[in-house]
Amino acid sequence: MAAAAAARQGLLHNVGHAVQRSCADPAVERLAQRAFRHLWLNYRDLLQAPRLDAGALHERVQIEGEAVLQRLRRQEQGAILLGGHFAGGELALQALAARGWPALIAAERLQPPALFDWMCRLRGTHGHRFAPSDALLTPVVRRLRQGGLVGLMMDRDTTGSGRTVMVCGAAARLPVGALRLSVRLGVPIVPLHAQRRRNGSVQLTIHEPLAFVSTLAAEETLTNGLTALAAQLERLITWQPDQWVLTTPLWETSAADASCSSHHTTSPYRAASPST
Repeated sequence: MAAAAAARQGLLHNVGHAVQRSCADPAVERLAQRAFRHLWLNYRDLLQAPRLDAGALHERVQIEGEAVLQRLRRQEQGAILLGGHFAGGELALQALAARGWPALIAAERLQPPALFDWMCRLRGTHGHRFAPSDALLTPVVRRLRQGGLVGLMMDRDTTGSGRTVMVCGAAARLPVGALRLSVRLGVPIVPLHAQRRRNGSVQLTIHEPLAFVSTLAAEETLTNGLTALAAQLERLITWQPDQWVLTTPLWETSAADASCSSHHTTSPYRAASPST
């Protein structure tokens, strides 16, 4: 019960910031309730993964933009798949591997260790490999140099090494590992996101690659790249905020920020589908 309450509060916090309204706004509460339902549907999908074969995943998940990965494979180019916590994400992840796109994916450590191992086995049912995000650098570099895929998150700084950037008009802390790897190794970042449709099926959208060339001072390259990624994340979470299921507060909070957001502008969260 405590975990569910904490998840609800985290969703309320994040959705409120995403649409730039107070958590007390009934519209925000409704969005958070729908997000909570999507969160538990994700857990259901995860538990069902071992019982789904490639054919069933193909029927339930539509992948848009697979040509991006096909092009990178022909070029023998490794890439960083940069995702987030979205509705349908667990099912989309399994479908991606079942379609022949396995990746080495960073996973936040859970306690006890047996729980972490079990979750990694479930998520790796169809071919992905998972490793702790705080002990991933060497295998990630090797995988990318071999032309493979690596999966990282854009909306969760699990190692505490991220940086502050503006998202939806307020300061948020985002991870910078993907950017550092992209610049260091010369590999593209491929944003992707999932969404759950009304009929229960899932669509995974693979966006065009982003390349960050280190032609400026290292610090300036990192700042510019993080700003670009923050803009991409903002487009995704404001498009359908009730399908963003991150339960850990993304934005930095203070006593003056208790109502989730000090912004009261109208958010375009019914905008057209985001594109890179």
